[in-house]
Amino acid sequence: MTMTTTHGDRIQGLMNDFYNEWQKDENKSKDKWDILENFSTAHQIAVIFGNFNYQVGNGGIEQWVYNGYFYNDAEKFTEHLETGAEIDDRCRFILDKVYLLCQYAEETGCDRNGSYVECSDCGEYGSIGDMINGDTFNSWYYDKCGEENWWEVVCKIIEVA
Repeated sequence: MTMTTTHGDRIQGLMNDFYNEWQKDENKSKDKWDILENFSTAHQIAVIFGNFNYQVGNGGIEQWVYNGYFYNDAEKFTEHLETGAEIDDRCRFILDKVYLLCQYAEETGCDRNGSYVECSDCGEYGSIGDMINGDTFNSWYYDKCGEENWWEVVCKIIEVA
């Protein structure tokens, strides 16, 4: 999913500010949040929502979980989705799914990439990303958040944060 509107350009610009800083030699070995916590709330929201969009667009919500974004971003993401839920129903839908992932993560004691031991006797592993209907969520996300006004909603979340 690409960001093609003026609002999308704003989000991408904020993301670029952050990633340009993170790519400096003195910051390359730092964790994302070691750098991002020094940026504005607007930058944080742009990075969180932008990363979610790119991960879901490239491999679904399962990829967002597996690549560690859920582990690193869920707390801040839910905080901003709660704000967004007052503005747009799409934020509520995403928030409900992230809450489910948080519940599954707690219940399973999953690791950083969402993996947990499903069957210790047989050595099988599962992923919390598989515990929600990913195909349904991903299809919904492509349809509903691929609309141009999605980035306008994210910009509104930035304005009220």
